[in-house]
Amino acid sequence: MKSIIKQLYTILLVTVACLTATGCSDDFKSNLRLDGDVWVNAIKLDAYAGTIDYQNKTIVVGVPYDYDVTRMAVTEMNLSEGATASIAVGETIDFSLPVSLTVKNGDVQMSYTITVKRDEAKILTFKLNDTYVGKVDQLSKTISVVVPLTVDITQLKGTFTVSDGATVTPVSGSIQDFTNPVTYTATYRSAVTPYVVTVTQGNVIPTAFVGTASSVSQLTSPEEKAAAQWMMDNISMSEYISFKDIVDGKVDLGKYTAIWWHFHADNGDNPPLPDDAKAAVEKFKVYYQNGGNLLLTRYATFYIKDLSIAKDERVPNNSWGGNEDSPDIVDGPWSFPITGNESHPLFQDLRWKDGDQTRVYTFDAGYAITNSTAQWHIGDWGGYEDLNAWRNLTGGINVACGDDGAVIIAEFEPRANSGRTICIGSGCYDWYGKGVDASADYYHYNVEQMTLNAINYLCK
Repeated sequence: MKSIIKQLYTILLVTVACLTATGCSDDFKSNLRLDGDVWVNAIKLDAYAGTIDYQNKTIVVGVPYDYDVTRMAVTEMNLSEGATASIAVGETIDFSLPVSLTVKNGDVQMSYTITVKRDEAKILTFKLNDTYVGKVDQLSKTISVVVPLTVDITQLKGTFTVSDGATVTPVSGSIQDFTNPVTYTATYRSAVTPYVVTVTQGNVIPTAFVGTASSVSQLTSPEEKAAAQWMMDNISMSEYISFKDIVDGKVDLGKYTAIWWHFHADNGDNPPLPDDAKAAVEKFKVYYQNGGNLLLTRYATFYIKDLSIAKDERVPNNSWGGNEDSPDIVDGPWSFPITGNESHPLFQDLRWKDGDQTRVYTFDAGYAITNSTAQWHIGDWGGYEDLNAWRNLTGGINVACGDDGAVIIAEFEPRANSGRTICIGSGCYDWYGKGVDASADYYHYNVEQMTLNAINYLCK
């Protein structure tokens, strides 16, 4: 199979080089050398061999979970005959982030991405009785689950998903007594990770994620799918519902205490709302006016106009964003200030940088971001002279403002019998980065925790 893939890529590379050379004229052919292969046949970093994926042009090197990856030497590299590489054998490199390797042979070249992956043994998701979702904290290695007061916690079935190759004891599907915390231990090669599962009894409130597809798996935006799947995996009694089913009368919105919509559109300069969301406006108005609570994130914040949530019935006046397929790789952590609002429920139990609780960090260097933003510009244009004017005109509360003074998180308190609405439009609030593992990013935890906080706050 590998040899077939290699042959196909050789043909593709020659074709591209030929097309680039002005139609591959006879005069130019004499100056091109297109007969050389550019394959990495084998590579080792220190004593660890890489696994090469020719189709995706990636090389993954597995190392023990506590291995120092900041100074790894290239101890072996076998290339196609006559090829040269941008990295030399014997060179020592920091592999804490992916590293590009370019192989050239004559006028043909190919770039590979080398990623060093530590052994990991993780429980990714956890449920009891296939219904009650556990909150998995990868930092503290704890899992907390809330079940109704009527549930017998001495006979609960725990099921879970794990990282690639990991095994867990007790096994998935076994019955355990959770009167006291129970330890589940995940193992993969050199990695051994114990998780302490604690069950408490209380009120479990129905919530929903609304989307434009018939199911989570049918969502076409990876950003929306990542957000929806997180809710299904982490919020007990949460359900996915579609706008179409709402319009068709197949969903009773009144059963949900809070509903979340996270809407992404590529190149987001004031993108229009989807047609099915517009068709469901009247039913969402009834839901909101009867006390239903809403979490609207990214471009879903535009729904505040159609639902008359903002008094001035306007959308955020400043929006932009990139394309999910071509994100920017950030070279440092991104954050936004919350000075004066540190005690707001959204910002509790977050991970802080150097103990500073006045800024929320949401991802670190190496993350892939579209910087999709829907904010209220304050000042010289846009209709809001200052924050007081914005508050008076919109009826909103500025929960967080960016460093430029724009409102990036807003809260709209209940009016008459209406529900409460939280809007998060910061470009820092992101669920999917192409080619990166968001769960491995230390600060990305804050995106999840803020969302959980928002849902819990809306459900009070």
